[in-house]
Amino acid sequence: MKFITKPTSLFTMGSSDINSRIGVDFQSSRLICARLSSNKRVENKIEGMIIPFPDRDCSLEHWILSGGLHEVLQKYRKQFSHFGGESISCILPESLTHACIIELPMGNEAETHDLVAQELADQQEFSLDELTFDFWMEENPNAEGMVKVHAECIRSKVVKEIVSQFLAVGYRCDRIDSRSNSLAQLIPENSTSLSVVIDWGLDEVTLILCESGQPFYSRKLRDCHTRQLFEELTQHWSISLADCEALLNRLRHHELKQTTGLAELKDLYLNVSRELFIRLAVEAKRTIDFAHQKKIFSVPEQILLIGSGAGLPFVKSEINHLLPYPVQTEYLSEKYSTAGMSEFILAMAACEEGRS
Repeated sequence: MKFITKPTSLFTMGSSDINSRIGVDFQSSRLICARLSSNKRVENKIEGMIIPFPDRDCSLEHWILSGGLHEVLQKYRKQFSHFGGESISCILPESLTHACIIELPMGNEAETHDLVAQELADQQEFSLDELTFDFWMEENPNAEGMVKVHAECIRSKVVKEIVSQFLAVGYRCDRIDSRSNSLAQLIPENSTSLSVVIDWGLDEVTLILCESGQPFYSRKLRDCHTRQLFEELTQHWSISLADCEALLNRLRHHELKQTTGLAELKDLYLNVSRELFIRLAVEAKRTIDFAHQKKIFSVPEQILLIGSGAGLPFVKSEINHLLPYPVQTEYLSEKYSTAGMSEFILAMAACEEGRS
């Protein structure tokens, strides 16, 4: 599959140096923030910070428009001050954006722009000036001369609110990007093979298919987010969430160092977690098989697993046993180390300049 245009950021305003920029993975229940370490003695290391949102009984969009983000940023202003940085590069959750594939007559980019704008406005029931959108076209039209156009949009009002609420606490938001575009950019742009990226989050799991660094198929995976595992482990072990995370860190350290011991703890953990691993593998394989049967793409060469689930102990070996495709859990960057930082990979990637 080839494209004649490429996705770009939904919002861009100037640029800033990566050393002064904070990448923000904006999720439905929290902000995951990352930046390069300011400690000059520790080269190319990531610093991370997680800001939780309070429980709410409204949509994320309504919460933002009502000033909820601003209240959270004010509450954690001191933590942001200690974290440093001057500007924000933000990746939005899919609940704030709308994506679709439209078949349109082959035309030039300006003509396609107008047709996409009208189609998105009709779908979203908003006027054109209320939407911010981007689109990218596949290269080859079908027999009827129609070409597939991938489009993504967001209400301009939401973008303006996010920018202004970050600015109110002293951070200039210089870039806002969609989740699918950002996930696809984790795959090297010079890669010619089809790849799968699974963002295995605390509350949502997103699978995207991408080729040549561009997304063309996305789906939510059901019943396999990691929050339920943490709840099951805390109940099973009768401990607090903080103690549970400490035990998982011990297991993770044990795995990385390949040390002996903790066999009983490992067995208890795998007995509880294996069901979640199986659900993720089943959902992922079902989605990939469906897309393959529909001739959307060929068999993928690899799966990149990121997010909180990718940082769980022994997850790589377990998932590799369950899926017929090679799975990796570390983002291979020449600029910084992501070892043990799976949850912060997307936020850190946001710090890098978007592709034009």
